[in-house]
Amino acid sequence: MSGAPLDVAAIAAWIVRVPSLTLDGRRPTPESLAKRLARYWLADEAVLYIGKATSLRARLGQYYSTPLGDRRPHAGGYWVKTLTKLNSLTVHYSELDAAADPGDVENRMLRLFAQAVPRRVRAAHPQPSLTIPFANLVVTGVGQRNHGIRHAVPRG
Repeated sequence: MSGAPLDVAAIAAWIVRVPSLTLDGRRPTPESLAKRLARYWLADEAVLYIGKATSLRARLGQYYSTPLGDRRPHAGGYWVKTLTKLNSLTVHYSELDAAADPGDVENRMLRLFAQAVPRRVRAAHPQPSLTIPFANLVVTGVGQRNHGIRHAVPRG
Protein backbone atom coordinates (compact mmCIF):
# COMPACT_ATOMS: atom_id res chain seq x y z
CA MET A 1 0.00 0.00 0.00
CA SER A 2 2.83 2.40 -0.82
CA GLY A 3 3.70 3.01 2.80
CA ALA A 4 0.30 4.47 3.60
CA PRO A 5 -0.51 3.64 7.24
CA LEU A 6 -4.01 2.40 6.49
CA ASP A 7 -6.14 0.47 8.97
CA VAL A 8 -7.71 -2.33 6.91
CA ALA A 9 -9.96 -3.30 9.85
CA ALA A 10 -11.36 0.27 10.01
CA ILE A 11 -11.86 0.21 6.24
CA ALA A 12 -13.66 -3.15 6.49
CA ALA A 13 -15.94 -1.76 9.21
CA TRP A 14 -16.64 1.28 7.00
CA ILE A 15 -17.70 -0.98 4.11
CA VAL A 16 -20.04 -2.92 6.41
CA ARG A 17 -21.43 0.29 7.96
CA VAL A 18 -22.21 1.82 4.55
CA PRO A 19 -23.82 -0.78 2.25
CA SER A 20 -24.13 1.82 -0.54
CA LEU A 21 -20.35 2.40 -0.74
CA THR A 22 -18.86 1.52 -4.12
CA LEU A 23 -15.47 1.68 -5.80
CA ASP A 24 -15.64 2.16 -9.56
CA GLY A 25 -19.29 1.09 -9.45
CA ARG A 26 -18.72 -2.15 -7.50
CA ARG A 27 -18.76 -3.17 -3.89
CA PRO A 28 -15.10 -3.04 -2.77
CA THR A 29 -13.12 -5.40 -0.61
CA PRO A 30 -11.24 -3.80 2.28
CA GLU A 31 -8.00 -4.46 0.41
CA SER A 32 -9.17 -2.89 -2.87
CA LEU A 33 -10.46 0.20 -1.06
CA ALA A 34 -7.23 0.48 0.94
CA LYS A 35 -5.22 0.18 -2.27
CA ARG A 36 -7.23 3.03 -3.83
CA LEU A 37 -6.83 5.26 -0.77
CA ALA A 38 -3.09 4.54 -0.72
CA ARG A 39 -2.73 6.05 -4.20
CA TYR A 40 -3.47 9.46 -2.66
CA TRP A 41 -1.07 9.12 0.27
CA LEU A 42 1.74 11.68 0.19
CA ALA A 43 4.43 9.98 2.27
CA ASP A 44 6.62 13.04 2.86
CA GLU A 45 3.82 15.43 3.79
CA ALA A 46 2.90 16.11 7.40
CA VAL A 47 -0.42 17.82 6.60
CA LEU A 48 -3.26 15.33 6.19
CA TYR A 49 -6.26 17.67 6.09
CA ILE A 50 -6.96 21.38 5.85
CA GLY A 51 -10.34 22.53 7.10
CA LYS A 52 -12.19 25.42 8.63
CA ALA A 53 -14.36 25.84 11.72
CA THR A 54 -16.01 28.64 13.64
CA SER A 55 -15.36 26.79 16.90
CA LEU A 56 -12.34 24.49 16.99
CA ARG A 57 -13.52 22.75 20.17
CA ALA A 58 -16.95 22.03 18.71
CA ARG A 59 -15.57 20.91 15.32
CA LEU A 60 -13.04 18.53 16.87
CA GLY A 61 -15.73 17.13 19.15
CA GLN A 62 -17.95 16.56 16.12
CA TYR A 63 -15.11 15.06 14.11
CA TYR A 64 -14.04 12.57 16.76
CA SER A 65 -17.62 11.56 17.61
CA THR A 66 -18.58 10.84 13.98
CA PRO A 67 -17.95 7.18 13.11
CA LEU A 68 -16.30 6.50 9.75
CA GLY A 69 -19.18 6.27 7.29
CA ASP A 70 -21.62 8.51 9.16
CA ARG A 71 -22.54 11.96 7.88
CA ARG A 72 -23.26 13.55 11.25
CA PRO A 73 -22.30 15.31 13.32
CA HIS A 74 -19.35 16.07 10.95
CA ALA A 75 -17.92 13.90 8.18
CA GLY A 76 -15.29 16.28 6.75
CA GLY A 77 -11.81 14.81 6.48
CA TYR A 78 -13.13 11.29 6.96
CA TRP A 79 -10.24 9.68 5.06
CA VAL A 80 -8.06 10.45 8.10
CA LYS A 81 -10.13 7.89 10.00
CA THR A 82 -8.79 5.15 7.73
CA LEU A 83 -5.30 5.58 9.18
CA THR A 84 -3.66 3.38 11.80
CA LYS A 85 -2.12 6.41 13.49
CA LEU A 86 -5.32 8.39 14.06
CA ASN A 87 -4.71 8.66 17.82
CA SER A 88 -1.18 9.99 17.41
CA LEU A 89 -1.98 12.90 15.10
CA THR A 90 -1.70 16.54 16.11
CA VAL A 91 -4.13 19.30 15.21
CA HIS A 92 -2.55 22.61 14.27
CA TYR A 93 -4.68 25.68 13.87
CA SER A 94 -4.58 29.38 13.23
CA GLU A 95 -7.14 32.00 14.14
CA LEU A 96 -8.34 34.41 11.49
CA ASP A 97 -9.22 38.03 11.97
CA ALA A 98 -12.91 38.84 11.75
CA ALA A 99 -12.61 40.28 8.23
CA ALA A 100 -11.16 37.09 6.71
CA ASP A 101 -13.42 34.68 4.84
CA PRO A 102 -12.70 31.17 6.22
CA GLY A 103 -13.60 29.49 2.91
CA ASP A 104 -11.23 31.73 0.97
CA VAL A 105 -8.43 31.09 3.46
CA GLU A 106 -9.01 27.32 3.34
CA ASN A 107 -8.95 27.36 -0.46
CA ARG A 108 -5.77 29.45 -0.51
CA MET A 109 -4.09 27.05 1.95
CA LEU A 110 -5.02 24.06 -0.22
CA ARG A 111 -3.57 25.76 -3.29
CA LEU A 112 -0.38 26.70 -1.43
CA PHE A 113 -0.05 23.12 -0.20
CA ALA A 114 -0.35 21.84 -3.77
CA GLN A 115 2.29 24.29 -5.00
CA ALA A 116 4.69 23.19 -2.28
CA VAL A 117 4.50 19.49 -3.18
CA PRO A 118 7.66 18.63 -5.15
CA ARG A 119 7.16 18.43 -8.91
CA ARG A 120 8.24 14.76 -9.07
CA VAL A 121 5.66 13.85 -6.41
CA ARG A 122 2.92 15.77 -8.23
CA ALA A 123 3.83 14.04 -11.50
CA ALA A 124 3.42 10.60 -9.88
CA HIS A 125 0.12 11.52 -8.19
CA PRO A 126 -3.12 10.07 -9.65
CA GLN A 127 -4.34 13.65 -10.23
CA PRO A 128 -1.30 15.90 -10.61
CA SER A 129 -3.48 19.01 -10.91
CA LEU A 130 -5.10 18.21 -7.55
CA THR A 131 -2.23 17.18 -5.30
CA ILE A 132 -3.79 18.12 -1.97
CA PRO A 133 -3.63 16.72 1.58
CA PHE A 134 -4.67 13.09 1.88
CA ALA A 135 -8.10 13.71 3.46
CA ASN A 136 -9.14 16.73 1.39
CA LEU A 137 -11.32 15.78 -1.55
CA VAL A 138 -12.25 19.12 -3.17
CA VAL A 139 -10.65 22.48 -3.91
CA THR A 140 -13.18 25.14 -4.83
CA GLY A 141 -12.55 26.45 -8.31
CA VAL A 142 -10.00 23.70 -9.06
CA GLY A 143 -11.86 20.41 -8.85
CA GLN A 144 -12.51 17.27 -6.88
CA ARG A 145 -10.73 13.98 -6.59
CA ASN A 146 -11.59 11.37 -9.20
CA HIS A 147 -11.02 8.52 -6.73
CA GLY A 148 -13.92 6.31 -7.84
CA ILE A 149 -15.31 5.98 -4.30
CA ARG A 150 -19.04 6.72 -4.24
CA HIS A 151 -21.70 6.84 -1.53
CA ALA A 152 -19.01 6.63 1.16
CA VAL A 153 -21.05 8.81 3.47
CA PRO A 154 -24.79 8.30 3.01
CA ARG A 155 -26.98 11.30 2.26
CA GLY A 156 -29.14 12.38 5.09
